[in-house]
Amino acid sequence: MAAAVAAVLDRERPYRVIAHSLGVYVGLALASGWFLVSTSRRLLGIGPKVTRTDAEVASMVELARKPAKVCPPSRTRGRATAVSGLD
Repeated sequence: MAAAVAAVLDRERPYRVIAHSLGVYVGLALASGWFLVSTSRRLLGIGPKVTRTDAEVASMVELARKPAKVCPPSRTRGRATAVSGLD
């Protein structure tokens, strides 16, 4: 995810990252310098999850083993609207 974000950023421009949850970890990766993005190493992280139970880890492993679900382009807008609760 950090690589995808870094690919669209101007490498010469300084950035400060404000992130929530998973975004905190993406921001940490960007601030590390690994992706050659000048973030000034400033990050405000809100609500990153730092501990997981064994059951949560097992659930994530099980989910990662399943094939990705693919939504046909013809249903993408409707699916995004329904999932976000905007329908």
